[in-house]
Amino acid sequence: MRLALVLALVSSLQIFQQSSVDSKQFTTIWQVSLVTAAFPIGKFIATCFLSFNDVKLHDELDRCARLLLLGSIVSALPFFRTISSFCGRFIMGYSAGSGFVCAPAVLRLAVPESMRPTNFLFLAAAFSMGTFLANSMFLLSNLISPTVFSASLSFAAGILYLILRPDTYPNEVCTETVVMDSDNLEPTKSSHPVLFVFVLMVINVSIGVPLMQTYSNLIFTFYGMSETSALLFSILYPLLQFVPVMISTRIGISRKALVLGGYFVAIKVQFFLLLTSAYPYLPDKHQMIAMTILLLVLSISFIIPCNTALCILFEQFDGTSVKTASKSRCVMWFLASVSTLTFSKTLDSYGFTIAFLPYFLVSVASFFVMLFIFPSKRPFSIHL
Repeated sequence: MRLALVLALVSSLQIFQQSSVDSKQFTTIWQVSLVTAAFPIGKFIATCFLSFNDVKLHDELDRCARLLLLGSIVSALPFFRTISSFCGRFIMGYSAGSGFVCAPAVLRLAVPESMRPTNFLFLAAAFSMGTFLANSMFLLSNLISPTVFSASLSFAAGILYLILRPDTYPNEVCTETVVMDSDNLEPTKSSHPVLFVFVLMVINVSIGVPLMQTYSNLIFTFYGMSETSALLFSILYPLLQFVPVMISTRIGISRKALVLGGYFVAIKVQFFLLLTSAYPYLPDKHQMIAMTILLLVLSISFIIPCNTALCILFEQFDGTSVKTASKSRCVMWFLASVSTLTFSKTLDSYGFTIAFLPYFLVSVASFFVMLFIFPSKRPFSIHL
């Protein structure tokens, strides 16, 4: 567990940078969108690099920590705010993008298969904590600038990682130390592993993860909620995400049920979000309450499948897991960058229904494909 927590410092926890932009520092929505998108763009470039280059996990994670130190300093520079913010967040995004690939690879090597789901859920908990920190820092904006606060957090995470990290990381997969009944083991490899990992990354974006991280406050205020209330609800939902994460570590549900069941629930919530937003006869206050509840349920429903799927992703390939995972992550960060750049403008111009409809359609299509290629002892089929 300690290893997962240390690795989270340069990977999952850094997700708070996704939504830590203080829009009051910029004059136009395009400047805000550009600076916000710098972080996922950096993650995309990092995963592109890892897709075509062999790296040593220990050295690469050390580089991630040092880049966090550099990026945090650049992002906090008080002059040329748009340029310095973009450059600093790009550097930190590059660090986090590499960390997001290398940290799970280390866990796959260092942790026996029976303990991987629990360790990966620690990364999920750090992911939720990062989202909580991102939204909480704006409550303290009268005391400390959100830009300085977020830069300080990343700087501290980089220092802590360099202090706490192990001296070496394993190069071979850890074997089980307990006897397990092979008849009860879940299959770990899909019949179409490459397609499977890419579909996982696509649905992780379309299901609403980057939207809630980046624009939860904007969506809440779009439906008439005050800025203070919207901020409080944006702080509440990552705390609620801890509940299913903790429960899932103590119940014996198969990973297939967690992933497919979780995505199915999230897609149903997406449908009701579209239905509620498009229904013209619902009073404004009732619509605001319904949308708020549905958005909270969506944020809770996708946390388990998204992070459990990452555990399965790194079991699809043996010797090339880092490169293959990097390529699939490239798709995820590219789509997240597009989402971050376009959603706020689309929401402002056309409303929530039009802005959110593509996410729902892509989620449905991805889920349908996943039903047929998910690792299983028996192939999925539809009987007419």
